[in-house]
Amino acid sequence: MSLNRIVLYVRNVEAAVAFYERHFGFQAHREQGDRIVELTNQAGGASLMLHLAA
Repeated sequence: MSLNRIVLYVRNVEAAVAFYERHFGFQAHREQGDRIVELTNQAGGASLMLHLAA
């Protein structure tokens, strides 16, 4: 069984999105009304799921 998704609880979702896009080439995908942002990389590998920490 392969690793497909990693959930990260972050204090600032937008700052985390910018960091992973800039430094690792991830692309953000958002669903209307969803609290989780999915980051995928065109090179493959696991997706990151960013969720606001409480």
